[in-house]
Amino acid sequence: MDYNLIELREFLRIKSLKILFFILKKLLFSVINVTLIVKKYFL
Repeated sequence: MDYNLIELREFLRIKSLKILFFILKKLLFSVINVTLIVKKYFL
């Protein structure tokens, strides 16, 4: 019982980290795109 609970928590932790990483990557790409657009039009 306890062992399963620990495993579940570990699984959720890893899953949330992956989701967080994915979101960060998307944000980074958005920032890069915006930067390129800004450079194109304002420099």
